[in-house]
Amino acid sequence: IALRQARAAQARFDQIRSFARTILVDLHAQLSDVPGTAKVRQALIADVDDYLKRVAAGHAGDDTALATEFATTYLRLGEIEGTTPEAIVSFEKGRLLLERKHKRGAPDPTDLLLLARLRVTAGSTLMDLERTPEAIENLLAAESLAAGLRPTIGWNREAELLKAWADWRLARLYRTQYLLPKAEEYGWLAVAVCEDMLQHGVRSKEMYEILNGARLVLAGVLRRQGNWQPSMDLYQKVLDDIERRAAEDPSSARLRRELAHTHQIMGDMVSRVPGRRKEVQLHVRKALEIAERLAALDPSDKTAQSDLAQYLSSGGETLSDPEDWQESMTYLRRSLPIFENLLKEEPNSGVFQLFAALAEADVGERLARRNRLQDSIRWLRLGFSPLAIFFFNDTATTEIYPLSL
Repeated sequence: IALRQARAAQARFDQIRSFARTILVDLHAQLSDVPGTAKVRQALIADVDDYLKRVAAGHAGDDTALATEFATTYLRLGEIEGTTPEAIVSFEKGRLLLERKHKRGAPDPTDLLLLARLRVTAGSTLMDLERTPEAIENLLAAESLAAGLRPTIGWNREAELLKAWADWRLARLYRTQYLLPKAEEYGWLAVAVCEDMLQHGVRSKEMYEILNGARLVLAGVLRRQGNWQPSMDLYQKVLDDIERRAAEDPSSARLRRELAHTHQIMGDMVSRVPGRRKEVQLHVRKALEIAERLAALDPSDKTAQSDLAQYLSSGGETLSDPEDWQESMTYLRRSLPIFENLLKEEPNSGVFQLFAALAEADVGERLARRNRLQDSIRWLRLGFSPLAIFFFNDTATTEIYPLSL
């Protein structure tokens, strides 16, 4: 009887674990690509976090199989939590579970792959939180773990993907530090790994995200080095690829966000070439059309609101032709109340402060073109104070246009 009861209890526990994993892996993966689900995903975070607190601490440290499973669950939870300090805590819990398990015996390749994914995801999140030294430590550790598996398991899709991801994020990080040779080196490494994966028939969403992310980094590096045409060619490759995949999956909010992002970049690039005003307008308007639709679908989605505000601000700056004065001013003025609302929730956000200040300065510059000098000076002063703080702050390592350059 005792044995039967123990088996029944274990079966129930296994069902609960399976259910939690299903919520995190399957349900959230589906919801994350559907506009208007921000509140539902927040509820999932709270429920699963509560589950982990009640169950994981009591079991994972004693069972090597559970250590791997709960490390995976913490990884998914951190991914759901997004760019937050809470996500870093989740990734750290998963990493510690695996490292304690490894102290009790030789780690297997599956655990090392999971550890590499925890490291690269943590590194990417730390980078976005501007915790640069910790980000570099985690990204280098992830790349070392993924590359170190090659002699043991040979070519492995997951290992190659994680190495490319770490290389891409390191390239992006070194670009923000203006270490352009290192950024270019890691960027080409990421592109080469992804192109090799394409040769092996890999066509995953994650692989395309890494490939196009690395291309964007390289394009920005080449642009800063004065290699204009190679930079334009890379941007065009990204746009062509995302347009193709967005057409194949028109319901994907993620692909639409990427498409808007790429149109915004292309508008900025083309605006620097004389005689291409119509192309500039096309890219700016397409980016805003997509961003407005996504923001309207889910007003509580802070990412969608942030994207819209940034595209309004950068689009207003990009439309510099005198004939576009009114359209440019409309975009700049519309961006400011959105930034104001975002800053109420995140008053210390350097990105929001910077874009709002740039929008104010651009309004002042455009008013000066119409000889409205008093209004111009007032707006320029509004924009100057946060810009001065940003540029002369020792921690000001964020790029001036983090979305585009």
